[in-house]
Amino acid sequence: MRWIAVLLCLALLLEGCSLISGFPWESLMVGRKCRCLKQTKKRPSSIYRIQVFPESYKCRTQEVLVFLKNKQIVCVDPEARWIQVLIFNSQKERGEKN
Repeated sequence: MRWIAVLLCLALLLEGCSLISGFPWESLMVGRKCRCLKQTKKRPSSIYRIQVFPESYKCRTQEVLVFLKNKQIVCVDPEARWIQVLIFNSQKERGEKN
């Protein structure tokens, strides 16, 4: 019974710290759910499809997955210039079709 009281006090203390420091404790409790462990800035050849995942409570970084024609998946740095241009042009084309 005493352990339960100690655990509850500890939980309240940690919750108070998160309010003060702004530390995202929920990411520690949920676990890492990011799709990409490493990213590359190099442009792969034979791009089949690109999928962009925005920041979320599960993963604190934007992720860009590039699917290749040979069935491989490559994680690309969203700050890479070539991917930004490609995404911009793709969005521009979609806007023109509507």
